[in-house]
Amino acid sequence: MPDSWETSKGLNPNNAADGASVTKTGYSNLEMYLHSLAGGTVVYPTSAPTTAVPTATPIAPSPTPTSGGCTKKADYDGNCKVNIVDYGLFISHFDSIAGQDKYQSKMDLSQDGKIDIKDFYEFIKEFNT
Repeated sequence: MPDSWETSKGLNPNNAADGASVTKTGYSNLEMYLHSLAGGTVVYPTSAPTTAVPTATPIAPSPTPTSGGCTKKADYDGNCKVNIVDYGLFISHFDSIAGQDKYQSKMDLSQDGKIDIKDFYEFIKEFNT
């Protein structure tokens, strides 16, 4: 997330953990940023939601295509599309480093041993393609 966006939302641009922090909406700051890239209005509530935030149901990966090949590095579910399913897979490994259980090298798009904002920028380049 760009520093200017973080600052405008009251986040600390020097704190990499801000991206994974869950907001009062039930979404992470990173998810809120992605929503803003898609043209959505991002509203940060001043109080907690009055209703419970539903627990997300895991989505099974789409089957791998039987013909042709995908060249998209961020296509984690093998359907030749980089979409919200791939984002869910990516974000579950965000803020991890090589050697941690959470780390998976295929999510490390910059191949620098950590899954961080550099990888997120690479992911965004392929999102919705």
